[in-house]
Amino acid sequence: MSTTTAETKSAMTEQQDKMVKRILFLRNPFDVLEVNPETPTDKVRRKYRRLTLLVHPDKCKHPQATEAAASLSKALAILEDPEKRKPFFEITEAARRKVIDTWERNG
Repeated sequence: MSTTTAETKSAMTEQQDKMVKRILFLRNPFDVLEVNPETPTDKVRRKYRRLTLLVHPDKCKHPQATEAAASLSKALAILEDPEKRKPFFEITEAARRKVIDTWERNG
């Protein structure tokens, strides 16, 4: 294996490790899938597919890759269903408004 290929593989593994840790740390499905609350479902699905390629246990050797892939699937299931998505949207919007209000009062 050439040095360039080894370096590329090492960088990919590092990126995968960071992604697995990030996904497992987060609980908000918008954050897990790196999308905004206003993101349409079709774009959410595209983002899910892209992220899944990084952490899929067949492609990623991280010991918690399976759990990360499951978290991505759970986040997608929530964001695809309007009834399940609504409470997360409302919580996210309420938090955003609170941050803006605090910023304006202290700014």
